[in-house]
Amino acid sequence: MDLPSKQGNSDITFSNNLYAVLKLNLLQKNLMTNLSVNDIFNTQVYKGRETYSNFTSNFKYKGLS
Repeated sequence: MDLPSKQGNSDITFSNNLYAVLKLNLLQKNLMTNLSVNDIFNTQVYKGRETYSNFTSNFKYKGLS
């Protein structure tokens, strides 16, 4: 989870997301494999507002995981 932040003229908020990691030890711990899944429910969004002297811009970014 990321906390809201202010960077220059931008105020940024983040939504929460859920991720999972599965770790398997095979062949008497001689072989290890990891599987990770990010943003399981596809809910991660970055939102914010940029404020300038003559206008304000709101943005929303939803990237592909």
